[in-house]
Amino acid sequence: MTGTLGTPVPTRTAGAATDESAGVSLDVRLADRTRELDELTRQHAATVEIIDIIARSTSGLQPVLDAVVGAAVRHCGADDATLFLREGTESFGAAHEGPLPSGLGTRQQIEGSHLSLHIYRDGRTIHAPDTEALDPVDFAAVIAVARQRGVRALVAAPIRRAGEVIGYLLLRRREVGAFTARQIAMLETLASQAGVAVANAGVITELREALDQQTATAGILEAISSSPTDAQPVFEAIAQSAFRLLNGWSVLVWRYDGERMRIIASHGGVPGTDVASVHAALGEPRPEDLAYPGDAILKRVILQIADVEAAGVPESVREVARARGWRANIAVPMLSDGAPIGIITVSRKVPGAFVEREIGLLQTFAAQAVIAIENVRLFTELRESLARQTAMAEVLAAINANPGELAPVFDAILEKAHRLCGSAIGNLSLYDGARLRRAAFRGMSSETSAMVAEPRRISDLHRRLVRGERFVHVADLDARGRTAD
Repeated sequence: MTGTLGTPVPTRTAGAATDESAGVSLDVRLADRTRELDELTRQHAATVEIIDIIARSTSGLQPVLDAVVGAAVRHCGADDATLFLREGTESFGAAHEGPLPSGLGTRQQIEGSHLSLHIYRDGRTIHAPDTEALDPVDFAAVIAVARQRGVRALVAAPIRRAGEVIGYLLLRRREVGAFTARQIAMLETLASQAGVAVANAGVITELREALDQQTATAGILEAISSSPTDAQPVFEAIAQSAFRLLNGWSVLVWRYDGERMRIIASHGGVPGTDVASVHAALGEPRPEDLAYPGDAILKRVILQIADVEAAGVPESVREVARARGWRANIAVPMLSDGAPIGIITVSRKVPGAFVEREIGLLQTFAAQAVIAIENVRLFTELRESLARQTAMAEVLAAINANPGELAPVFDAILEKAHRLCGSAIGNLSLYDGARLRRAAFRGMSSETSAMVAEPRRISDLHRRLVRGERFVHVADLDARGRTAD
C-alpha cells in the first residue's frame, strides 16, 4: 500500500490489531481499578477521620454529625446530605451539608407517606434513582417534597442504636440517576458510625449528668455539715442545684408545720418569685387551700403536671402557671418518719413529664432537706440542754457560795431564766399562802418595780400555778384582756 506521496504505509495484521485492542482494554481496566482504589482509600480515610472525631468529641454530638454529613456529600456522589434523629413520635433534622433546602432544625411527625415513616417502620435502606418513579400513594409526601426542593434522586439509610432505628442519613441529587453500590455501602457505613456516635454521646451525657448530680449532692451534704444550726443554706443550695440539673424555670422549697405551708427558698422564675414576694402574695396557706401542690403534702406522694394546658388540670392551677410562665411542674414531699414537713416544687417552661432519673434526684434533695432540718433540731436541743445544765450548775454554785443567803440565789435563778428564755422583763415572787412577795426582778422600770415591790394578792394566772400547773403560757396578754400581775 502506498501513501499519497509514495511513502510506504505499514500494514497491520489482524493479530497486531488484537494486541493493540487488548492493551487499550487493559489500560481502561487499570484506570478504573485505580479510581476504585482511590475512592476506597478516600472513603476509608473519611471513616477513620469520623472514628477519630467520635473518640475526641467528649463535649458533644454535633461535631460528629456534621462530619458525617460532610463525608457523605464528598464520598457518596450526592449534592446534599441531611441527618435526621428520632425523638418520640417526631423526626428532626440534626445536621446538613449541601445547597438544597433541608429540614435542619424542623420537626415532623412520623406518619403518613413521609420518608421517615418508611425508614423507622421498615428499618432498611431506601434507594430512589428517580423520585418521580416512586409509588404515588405510599410515597406521596416524598414526591411532593422532592418536587418542592428540586430533588430527582435520593437514597436513605437507617441509623441504629442497640438494634433500634433512631434516625436516618439522607442523600439527594438534583439529577436522575442511581447511586452506585459502593456509594450506598459508604452511606450505610456512615449511618452506622452516626449510631455509634449517638450511643457514645448518650453514655457520656449520662456519665456527665451522674457526675453533676454527685457533685450537687456532695455540695448539699457539705452545706449540712457546715451549717449545723441553720438549715437555710441547705435549702438555698437545693433550690439552685434542682434549677440547674433539672433544666428548671423556677424552684420553690416549702416548709410545713403540720397546719400551714411557708416558702423558705426559691430560685429562677419570673420577677416576683423570690421568697418575700411569694410569701406576700400567698401568705402561709393550708395544703387544702392549694389544689396544687398542697395534695403532695396531704397525700404524701409525688405529684407532677406534664402539661398544665392539658385537659383535667384545675383552672386555678392553670391560671397560676400562666402568670408564672411555666408549662410543667413536679412536687416532691419531704417526709420525716413518714410525716410531711415540706415539699420541693420544680417548674419548666416547656411541657413534658419529669423522667425517673430526675424524680430520683429530687427525692434525694428532699431527703437531704429532712436531714438538715433534723440536724438543726437535734443540735438546738443539745445546745439548749447544755445551756440548762450549765444554768443549773451556776445556780448550785451560787447556793454553795452564799450559805444562808437567799437573795443572791434568787438573783442567779432569775438571771439564768432570762438568758435561757430570751426574756426582757422578769420577776421572781414567793407565795406565803395569802400573798405574793417579790424576791428578785430584772428589766423592770422603776414604776413597774415599785408596783410589785409590796406584797400583793395573787391573780387568776398565779392561782393556776398554786393549783398545781407546772407553767402558764399566755402568748398575747392584750388578747386575753389581763395583766401579768
